[in-house]
Amino acid sequence: DSFEELIATEKLMQTGHRSLLVMEGGRLAGVLSIVDLMAGLRPGYLSAPRPSTADQIEYSAMFWTGLFTTQAKVLAGKKVREVMSDPPPAVNEEANLMEIANLLYETESRRLAVYSGDRVAGVVREQEVFFELARLILNV
Repeated sequence: DSFEELIATEKLMQTGHRSLLVMEGGRLAGVLSIVDLMAGLRPGYLSAPRPSTADQIEYSAMFWTGLFTTQAKVLAGKKVREVMSDPPPAVNEEANLMEIANLLYETESRRLAVYSGDRVAGVVREQEVFFELARLILNV
């Protein structure tokens, strides 16, 4: 799908989450996050290596003027798969919180795809583990 189709459905705004699972043919193809969108906005030359002599150089305000709007239009013409991240690590729906916390830590991931058999049943995010940890600590 294109970004225009994605935005037209308002999925991201309706969920209140900062990322969306991207499904393709019934399988999890990737994740589209705010960080992915910000990366997609950046023109390629901003990511190009700069010579060490340019470390102290900053772009003038004129350089940035209108760039966001221009790049948003470029982004709107891209396919979601061009910008999305790889699918998150997977965990079985029977996993306990310690397994989940360990996998989040080991993979340095912010979310895990929860599977029921071969079907994505949901997502568990690092903040949910954090909230449960805080609840347990505060109630002890």
